[in-house]
Amino acid sequence: MKKTISLTLTLAVLLLMSSGCALFSSSTFNPPSWIIGTWTDAADMMSYEFTSDNVTSTMVGVTIDFKETVDASDGEIEITETSSDTEYEFTYATSSASFIYSFTFEDDTTIIHSLDGSTFIELYKE
Repeated sequence: MKKTISLTLTLAVLLLMSSGCALFSSSTFNPPSWIIGTWTDAADMMSYEFTSDNVTSTMVGVTIDFKETVDASDGEIEITETSSDTEYEFTYATSSASFIYSFTFEDDTTIIHSLDGSTFIELYKE
């Protein structure tokens, strides 16, 4: 009986991990390969840079390095991610608020960004 329960739980965890669900939060980002690079809006006021283990955002000259911010927070900020072949999303959560950053693949040079499901902005690959 114990082996059956253990095997069932192991299979459930593996299934969730392979489906892109984030089971654990950490400061290490893992953006999908299609989004790696720098993406900027048409007005050149907002940009995001995605690397294999980080995301940075620059808006009107102010840059946020998400990994650095999370690492410096002493566990006060948590990141959870989900990704697929066409979508990448991470939630940046504190004890008092959370923000959902979503990016949808349009083509090799265009993604659509939204923050908390509103204000959809086209970003173009540099």
